[in-house]
Amino acid sequence: MSRREEIKAIGIQAWLIASRRVGLRRKRAQKRRVSQSGSGNVLVFCLHGFMAGGPVFDPMRDVIEATTGARTTTYSYGPLSSFEGTAQKIAQRIQEERRDGERLVVLCHSLGGLLARHLEYAFGVEIDLLITLATPHAGTETASIAPGPMGIALRPGSRALRALPRRTEAPHIVFVAEKDTVVSPLWSSFAIDNAKICTVARATHNSILYDARVTRRIVERVLAIQ
Repeated sequence: MSRREEIKAIGIQAWLIASRRVGLRRKRAQKRRVSQSGSGNVLVFCLHGFMAGGPVFDPMRDVIEATTGARTTTYSYGPLSSFEGTAQKIAQRIQEERRDGERLVVLCHSLGGLLARHLEYAFGVEIDLLITLATPHAGTETASIAPGPMGIALRPGSRALRALPRRTEAPHIVFVAEKDTVVSPLWSSFAIDNAKICTVARATHNSILYDARVTRRIVERVLAIQ
């Protein structure tokens, strides 16, 4: 069952990325119905994983915006990009996007969580809440043949990982996918000192992005910091 769910999730991601690229999906701005439940003073900045793209967060973003009033945005990068250079560009984008007085939630999947930790540590980005989903905080053995600088950064003992402290300045919630076979060993998902760990039963590395339980918990936390 877990393998079937992972294949399904990968298919969803491929469709979201491809359909956005060729313009088959309606503009998300036309689909949003922002409720009055949130004060609207939060920016949720989403960072995708290795060889993915910003649109993989679209279903989660729709729910967050409709139920909290928060603004959401994404940043896309490629596997051949420099790890540190990408983190610096993300820091610059956040500075451009963030409005005065707006609280910042950085929501990440997989590799995105390592980039978020780096932009906080190396570039001083002040994050009010960091949420990582299936992030290999100590690297993953499955990246041993992953291409490009980003693939190298994911390997245990990589230069990028050695540079990161074991704790974040920001409050940090870690969602661990119980059936994750991409993060290997699985304990790498929670190899961080100061985080609140939430294990998601039956979730796989990519299906965690579309798990209603996870989205519900994220919505609760976004509402709580407003």
